[in-house]
Amino acid sequence: MEKILVINPAIASANLGDFIIEEVTQQYIKEWFSDAFISEIPSHTPINNLYFYSLRKPTHTLVTGTNLLQNFPYPLDRQWDIKISDLTRLNNVTLFGTGWRHYRYKPHLMTPWFYKKLLHPTMFHSVRDEFTKTTLEKMGFNNILNTACPTMWKLTPDFIKTIPTTKATRVVTTLTDYAKDIKHDGMMLDILKDNYEQVYLWCQGTYDYEYYLQNFFDEKITILGNSLDSYKQILLEDNLDYVGSRLHGGIYALRHGKRSLILAVDNRALEIHKDTNLPVIPREATDGLAEIINSEWATEINLPQEAIDQFINQFKK
Repeated sequence: MEKILVINPAIASANLGDFIIEEVTQQYIKEWFSDAFISEIPSHTPINNLYFYSLRKPTHTLVTGTNLLQNFPYPLDRQWDIKISDLTRLNNVTLFGTGWRHYRYKPHLMTPWFYKKLLHPTMFHSVRDEFTKTTLEKMGFNNILNTACPTMWKLTPDFIKTIPTTKATRVVTTLTDYAKDIKHDGMMLDILKDNYEQVYLWCQGTYDYEYYLQNFFDEKITILGNSLDSYKQILLEDNLDYVGSRLHGGIYALRHGKRSLILAVDNRALEIHKDTNLPVIPREATDGLAEIINSEWATEINLPQEAIDQFINQFKK
């Protein structure tokens, strides 16, 4: 029996976006390896001896998404809590929709060596933007595919034709606690209140509600439950848009057929936008937000389908 080890960013995560990624990637993994034994370990906490059995000679080891790759192999803010000493037990890892953590700095001199020890040398790796692909290629990798984020793979030409082209009367929004911008976030909320009959706030991160409460509280805004299920339930309703600063909150809304606009707080959403035309604008462009949401426009996503197929086909028996 095949043994699949999944390095899961949703375990011990304070960001429900990780749960969105995991919901989608688990569907693919169960489809590809329907008869396999699948075990999981967290990416956000250290590897210890309790996980040793899971690490013993799996058929495939997949790390599922998020911006886990970093410029330094031993950073203080560990998205992927792995150390050089772990490489004796954890190696031949295949990336599945993974992105880069920081775009502003060059990788450390040790970083290419670290990732060559960690990542599988011949399996195709799925990364979610061209920046990540190029960065790894500069380190000497020649098996990197820009597949966009797996959460976007559902957004095929036929599917996006079902997404409305005009404004709904209600909107769900998000804020980002770790990238606060009181001026532009406040402008966004004011514009949404002025242009929609009902505004809902879904808190994807642990401290999003605290950020909202301290700076933008308004009885006109309805707060949704802080769970992925609460978000999913409202996305199943009709006559609803998404406008907010959470990348995967926006992608999840698109997956549910909602006209969506993501306000980018960092390079992650902008990089994916450059590659795929995901509906993204910089948060600083809030001045033009009212015009955008009141105009008619079609969602157009350019998926790298050939790269997606190439990645998936390597797992087919």
